[in-house]
Amino acid sequence: MVSLVIATVIVGVVFAGLVFLIQDSLIYHPRRYTEDYFENLKRTGGEELAFQADQGKQFVYVIPPKTGAPPEEVWLCFSGNGGTALDWAVHFYPHPEEDAFLLIDYPGYGQSEGEPSPKAIEETILGAVTAYLARTGGKMKELRPKLRVFGHSIGAASALIAARELGAEKAVLISPFGRMKDLIAPPLRPLLRHRFDNVESLERIADSGLTFKADVFHGTRDSVIPYSMAVSLSEDFPSMITLHAVEGAGHNDILDAAAGEIAAAMGE
Repeated sequence: MVSLVIATVIVGVVFAGLVFLIQDSLIYHPRRYTEDYFENLKRTGGEELAFQADQGKQFVYVIPPKTGAPPEEVWLCFSGNGGTALDWAVHFYPHPEEDAFLLIDYPGYGQSEGEPSPKAIEETILGAVTAYLARTGGKMKELRPKLRVFGHSIGAASALIAARELGAEKAVLISPFGRMKDLIAPPLRPLLRHRFDNVESLERIADSGLTFKADVFHGTRDSVIPYSMAVSLSEDFPSMITLHAVEGAGHNDILDAAAGEIAAAMGE
C-alpha cells in the first residue's frame, strides 16, 4: 500500500513537471513563411519593418492607407496562437481605405526570432510601434488618438496588452478568454507560466481613466474558449464591452461567419 502511494506521488510529480516544461508547445503553434505570403503582402502595398528586441530580430508588416494620405486610424492586428501576422494579408476584412494596419508577429513566429510569452509579446508590441513611428517620422502623442487594436483568441489578449500599454481607445476582439488559467484544470493552474489575463488588462484600462470601447464577437458553439467567458467579460465591464453573439459559430469559423459584422465594427 505504501509503495502504491509513493508510486502515485512520483507519477504525479513527473506529470506535473512534464506539463510545466512542455506548456509552451501546448500554448503556441508557430509557423514560418513561404514566399507566397510576401507576394500577398506586396499586393496590398505593404512592407516589412525589422527591429531588435531582447528576443532577437522581430518583424511587423505595415499596410498603408490605399488613399495615399496619412491614416485616419492605425490598427494593431494580432493572430491566434496557430496563425501568423501575414495571414491577415491574405484573409482580411474589407476595411476603410483611409486606415493603416500593423500586422505584428509574435516572437518565434514567421520570420521573428525568440520565444513567445506575455512579456516578450508586450516588448514586441512596443518595438513594432516604435519601428513604425521611426519609418513614418511620426510621434506617439500624434499616433495615440488614432490607435486601434484587433485580435483573435490569444490575439485578443495581445490586443488588450497593446491597448493598456499604448492607450488605444477602440478594440475589435474575436473569441477572447477571461483569464487563461480558467481554460485549464484547477490542479494544473499553479503550473501555468504564461498568464495572459484579459480581466486584469481591462481593469488596468478602466483604472487609467481611458475612454475605451471594445466590440467583442464570440461564437455560441466555441469549443475552445467558451462563449460564457465573453458573457462574463461583458457583464464585468458593461461600459467598455459590446458583446455580439455569433449564433452557431465555433472558434475559428467565426472569422468567416461574422466577417461582415466584424468589418462593420472596424469601420465605425
